[in-house]
Amino acid sequence: MELIKFNSLFPDDKNGRENYRIDFSVLSTNLPIREIDLIEQSLSKFTSDYIQLIDEELSEKSLRIINEILDLINYYPNESLVIAIHRNKKGNSKSLQQSTDLVASKIEQLIGSSDKTNVIIQCIGFGDKRPLVSHKEEYARYMNQRIEFVVFSASKEE
Repeated sequence: MELIKFNSLFPDDKNGRENYRIDFSVLSTNLPIREIDLIEQSLSKFTSDYIQLIDEELSEKSLRIINEILDLINYYPNESLVIAIHRNKKGNSKSLQQSTDLVASKIEQLIGSSDKTNVIIQCIGFGDKRPLVSHKEEYARYMNQRIEFVVFSASKEE
């Protein structure tokens, strides 16, 4: 894994920007392996991108990316989607939680204004509570500051 692009992927927050790496998991029990592979291949095109907030608003590029992901997920109406927002530990936990809650609400607003959602979608901010790597690692900010799109099988409430 090439981790040289830290600074270009994560410009300083002093500029009013927050960048989140995009990550995916497909945990379906309803779909055949071939379909799961197709979903993962389709979603993998977004892993070199990132979701960006500029002055607490989703960037135009981020809106496009999220809409494309929703379009893809809508092909699988029996699946559900959880969007989990994580921050790297930089500051106090309360402010990091508020930050991820803000991102979750912005994504929920986008989803709520869309008529393309056939699946159950939940957005959750986790703050700095679920790091992938130790905050002491050199690449922690890159790995831990992320938005995970998790596709899974769940029954819809009637």
